[in-house]
Amino acid sequence: MTIRITYLATVFASVLFLVIGHKIAVDGLFIFQDNSQENVKAKVQSITEREKSEIIDEFIPAGETVIFEARITGGAHKGEIVRASQSMGGFSLAAQREVGRGDTVLLIGFDGVWYFNGYERLSKLLVLGILFTVGVLFFGGKKGFNTILSLGLTCGAVFAVFIPAILSGKNIYLMSLLVCVYTVIMTRAICTSTFGRLFLRVLLSGRWARLWMWRCRFLLLCGRLKRKRVYQV
Repeated sequence: MTIRITYLATVFASVLFLVIGHKIAVDGLFIFQDNSQENVKAKVQSITEREKSEIIDEFIPAGETVIFEARITGGAHKGEIVRASQSMGGFSLAAQREVGRGDTVLLIGFDGVWYFNGYERLSKLLVLGILFTVGVLFFGGKKGFNTILSLGLTCGAVFAVFIPAILSGKNIYLMSLLVCVYTVIMTRAICTSTFGRLFLRVLLSGRWARLWMWRCRFLLLCGRLKRKRVYQV
């Protein structure tokens, strides 16, 4: 019963930390948005033409632009078939596969002109995440569930608290320390219940004197406390 109360209290405190930490982290956060820019997901219907670019010099190879038609699958333009272009080679820094019929891609639009912005991989990543979660739960049981829970709370601390805090100009060293301490205590408390059981036993049994002696011994070892002052309580 004690372990169950400690477990629930740890989960509640961890979620509360994420909620409060996120509100503090996003305070003063400015996200640049261009209203003329649109990002949509689309499915490639066909390749219409290809355009070759001229060789500028020996350091920049000839490029190719692939023009294709795609049907937008979401947003305000859902169902519309648009023409988009994919640049390959030339000034394109990253080597990428040419689009093909049936590919799900991301398009970025400026004033009605659409450009290829990468492949949609979120659905595949979600499938891999679900398979990973099911595998951990199947082989790990209760410990696997605790592992998934602590991993989710850790990711929440990084993406909901740490990154927004850095983007909003908060102290990077302080936020790193807070997130690291939170992650260590939360993981140990959920996966092993070590911190939670120790704190609850001290709290319920009234062993404040022993806790005080542990503190004094630590200060003595660090040289920050004289032996005569240990008993001056």
